[in-house]
Amino acid sequence: MYDDGNEVYFTANEVRRKANYNQNYNDSGWTFSTLPVHPFMAFFTLATDSRDDSVYIIEVESNLGADGSGTFQNFSGSLSLNGFFLEFQGIQVFGADDPSVCEVYFYINTERRNGGIFEFESPRQDRQYIRSTAKVRNHFGSGMLGYVLLSTEPDRKITQDELDAIMLNVLQLVSVQTIEMPPNVTITNTSISTVNATDAPVRSVADVTRVFHDRFRSANLDRHIRNFHSYQYDDSNTPQTKIND
Repeated sequence: MYDDGNEVYFTANEVRRKANYNQNYNDSGWTFSTLPVHPFMAFFTLATDSRDDSVYIIEVESNLGADGSGTFQNFSGSLSLNGFFLEFQGIQVFGADDPSVCEVYFYINTERRNGGIFEFESPRQDRQYIRSTAKVRNHFGSGMLGYVLLSTEPDRKITQDELDAIMLNVLQLVSVQTIEMPPNVTITNTSISTVNATDAPVRSVADVTRVFHDRFRSANLDRHIRNFHSYQYDDSNTPQTKIND
């Protein structure tokens, strides 16, 4: 699968950082998390009460075990559910001697017309060194920018139906937990304060992220991928930052 791979970087507030697995990062209006489960996930939880001119970025760098062999494919799709909208793009490399690598990047928002601008970039044909970048600009309201790592047996391509199924499941898990933002609410790192005590209780971004953690961990998302390859995490170094499989 990899000679050395799945190193995740994230950018918020114009600061780029390498992410440690199973660690949370947060600031006003966002959290970033990684979940070293199957499938691996990394995501921003976003909540703003006005148009956000920040750019949120997820980058993944990998040296593939395919070593230039196999087939490279781009894919994309979109879904909607309960007033939430999800669009996704990604790449997969399959047909080599190693298990496939399928990177899925997605953006969920509640404002389809006025939501943020989702952008994705990756080498068009590279089957060895891959650096993929997903970003969101001008986000507004509740949302999520995320990444999922899928894999299956070497000669098999993950189908569009499978991609749609797993992304729909992600959207189901996210869409039942939104963050309502009254105009007099201020987000801090771990709490939300409000001027008017009569407003309905509002969860903090950190609290909502913990809910998402629990849901993603228990959802068995890998069941949507036939013959899912349960890759091994590199536990030789602490903190954990990559997969060697």
